[in-house]
Amino acid sequence: MSRRFAALTLLALVIACPRLRAQVEASATKPFSAYGYALASGSEHEMDYGHALGGSGGIVLQHSRWMALDMRGSILRARVPLHTYIGEAGPRVSRRYGPMRFYLEGLGGLGHSGYRAYTVPLPPLRSAYGAVWSIDGGLDLRVTPRFQWRVADYNYSHIYAGSGAKPAILSTGVVYRFF
Repeated sequence: MSRRFAALTLLALVIACPRLRAQVEASATKPFSAYGYALASGSEHEMDYGHALGGSGGIVLQHSRWMALDMRGSILRARVPLHTYIGEAGPRVSRRYGPMRFYLEGLGGLGHSGYRAYTVPLPPLRSAYGAVWSIDGGLDLRVTPRFQWRVADYNYSHIYAGSGAKPAILSTGVVYRFF
């Protein structure tokens, strides 16, 4: 009796697998949704270069319930000659719990950092472009089906420009779901 059951189960799986695979592949090739976001950001730079304020924005292409592609940019400036510009993209992993979505992502791209070192009178502005990587995590809270509040977004970056810059960026803002 058990051999017959095993044979019938195997036959059922062989017949059902192509149909299941076709349904999974068709749904996996369609983008699940797309989001745009705008954030108010502030950063703390290493070596006491100060605080910079500005904004961040980007687009998220959600491929599945937990996997997405994030493309973002940040512009941060301070009253003293300190500025940071970052453009990057990378994969995002997220998990939804009711109206909350937690996410973690690793990004890479191009950055620009400039600051004036106040060690000598009238020092030159040190500024350069370079590769950038960052680790980013945060929490979104769904307000309506289209709008979300990005409660917190923490981004730790490293820009390989000049002597290097390591801004830690904390942001909050809104997220809009296009489709």
